[in-house]
Amino acid sequence: MTRHLWTVGLAVLLLGAAAQGAAVYGPDPVDDLRQALRTSIRDSMNREELQFRRATVEKRIKALNIGDLRRALQLQEWRDEDRDEAIGAIDRPLREALAKRLVDGLRAILERGGTPAKLAAIAQVAEMGVNVRATGTKTGLARDLAPDLVAQLKSDNQAVRDAAARALGKINADPKIAAPALGALIARGTEQDRRAASDGLEWMLRTVVQLSKGKADTVAYTREDAAQIATAVVPELGRGLPDPNYRVRRHSIDGLQLAASILGDLTPDPPASQTFPPAGRKPTKDELTEIRGYREQVEQERRVLLPLARALNAQAAGLGHALSDPETDIRFLAAQALEDMGFARQRMQRKAASVPGAGSTAEPEGGAARLRSTSPIRLVSAVQDKDAEPKKPADNLTDDPLKAGLLADAPLLAARLGDPNVRVRIAALDALEPLGPDASSVVPVVARGLQDRSLFVRWAAARVLLKVGPIDTPLTVPLLARLTCDIDLDVRLASMTTLGSYGSRANAAIPDLAKAAVTGDSDQRIAAIHALQGIGKEATSAVPQLTEALSAGDERVRRAAAEALGQFGAAAKSAIPELERFLNDSDESVRKAVSDALLAITAGK
Repeated sequence: MTRHLWTVGLAVLLLGAAAQGAAVYGPDPVDDLRQALRTSIRDSMNREELQFRRATVEKRIKALNIGDLRRALQLQEWRDEDRDEAIGAIDRPLREALAKRLVDGLRAILERGGTPAKLAAIAQVAEMGVNVRATGTKTGLARDLAPDLVAQLKSDNQAVRDAAARALGKINADPKIAAPALGALIARGTEQDRRAASDGLEWMLRTVVQLSKGKADTVAYTREDAAQIATAVVPELGRGLPDPNYRVRRHSIDGLQLAASILGDLTPDPPASQTFPPAGRKPTKDELTEIRGYREQVEQERRVLLPLARALNAQAAGLGHALSDPETDIRFLAAQALEDMGFARQRMQRKAASVPGAGSTAEPEGGAARLRSTSPIRLVSAVQDKDAEPKKPADNLTDDPLKAGLLADAPLLAARLGDPNVRVRIAALDALEPLGPDASSVVPVVARGLQDRSLFVRWAAARVLLKVGPIDTPLTVPLLARLTCDIDLDVRLASMTTLGSYGSRANAAIPDLAKAAVTGDSDQRIAAIHALQGIGKEATSAVPQLTEALSAGDERVRRAAAEALGQFGAAAKSAIPELERFLNDSDESVRKAVSDALLAITAGK
C-alpha cells in the first residue's frame, strides 16, 4: 500500500476519532448502531425477529469506519453476554468481528503506516485503555496490541517511541512484555525516551489501581494479577531513581509509592472476630481444623505478595539516596514512598500475626507500640489426630522482607529532620512512625523534632516517640513535658498521650501533667488526667490537682478525674470529701465514676 493511501487512511482515522461531534453536521453511524442494538426482541424463539436484529446490526456495522470502531465497541447496548443464548448468539460474532476489524486495522497501521498514521493509531490504542472489552473474555481489547506497541519503542521517530511508551502503561499490557521493554528504554534511551518510559511504567501501576478498585468494570482482575504486574514494574522503576532528569526520577518514585500502596491494599485485614481458643485452653479438634485452614489461607496470600515486598525492599537503598536529592519534591516523595512501604509492612505483619502460633509482631494500634504475642498454640500441627499429617509452619509467616531496607533508611530519614523544607521534615517523621520499636536507634534525633519551629513537626515527632515506646527517656520525657504547654492543642495532646504510654518512666513529667489537668480546655485536661493514670501509682502527687478537676464544668473531665482518683486507691483518701459532693452529680456517668472511686479508696485498693 502506498504512502498516499496510508495518509488517506489516517484522515479517515482522525475523522472517525472526532465522530462524537459529527451529529452536528450529519448522522452519527455509532449512534445509528446504538439504535439498532436497542431493537427489542419480544420472543427470542421467533426466528424472524432474530434475523431482523442481525440484518439491522450488520447494516449499521458496515457504515462504520476505523475511527468509529472504538466507540462502537464501547456501546453498552451489546447483548453478546445476554442470558438469552439466542440473542447472545447473534451479537457475539458480530461484536467479535468488529473487534478483529479494529485490532487488525490498527496493527496494519503500526506495521506499515507513516509517522502521522502511527501516532494516530497509538492514540486510539491509548484511548481504548482498559475500557474496551474483548468479546467472550474479561480482558481489555487493547491488551492484544501490546507487542505492537513494544515494537514501536524501537522506531526511528522520537514522537512514536514516546507515544508507544505511554500507551503501554494504559492498556493493562502483559508485564512480561511491557515492563522489560520500558526498563530497557530507561537504561539506554534518550532523555525523552527515559521520561516517556518512566511515565509508562508509572501508568502501568495506575492502571492496576484503577482495575483493583473496580473503576473499569469491563476487565476482570485478581490479586495475583495486580501483584504480578507491580512485581515486574518495580525493578524497572528502580532504574530511573538515579537518573539525571528530574521527571524520570519523579515518575520512578511516584511509581514505587504506588507499588507500596498496592502491596498494602492487597494485604487483607485479619478477621474482625476469630473463634480460635483463648490463651490457656487447648484447642478442640474442630478449632484445629479451622486454624489449619486459616493458616493455609494466609500462607497463600503471602506467597502472592512476598515477591512484590522483596522487589520493593530492593529499591529501598535507591529511595534512601533520593532523600538527599537536590530537588525538594524528590526528597519529599521519597519519604512518602518509604512511609507507604512501612504501612504495607505493618499490614503484612498484622495479618501473619493473626495466625495462631505465628510468633509476634509490632502492634501499631493504640498506645505505645509493643510486641504482641499471638495465641500460645505452638503450631497447627502440634496437636495431631490420626487423620492429620505433621505439617511444618511455612517460612513465609515469619519472613519480614521489607525490614532490612526500611531499617537501613531509618538514619537517613532521621537526618532529614535538619532539612530546610518543613514538608520534608514532616514526611521523614511520617515515614519513621510505622517502623515503631524498630526505629529505636534514631530516637535521639527524633527528639530534636520536639523542639522544631513547626508545630506540625513537633506533633509528628511526639507521635513517632509514642510508636517507638519509652526509649532514652531521660532525653525525651523532659522535652515531651515541655510540650504539655505548647501553643498548639494537637501537640499538647500528642505529647500527653506519649507520656502516658511510658508508664513510670515518665515520672519527671508529673508536675507538668498535674498543671495541665486543671488548666486549658477540656480535651487537654482529659488527656493530662489519662497520662497521669498511665504513669500509675507514682503519680499520686497529682491527687490535689485531680481533686480540683472534679469541679470542672465539663462532665467528661469530672468523670476522668474520679476514675483516676479511684485508680490511686488509699493514696487518694484526701479526695474523699470532694468526691462525696459529687455523688449527686447531674450526670449519671459521673455519679457512677465517683461511687466506684469512693469504694476503691475506702477499700484501700
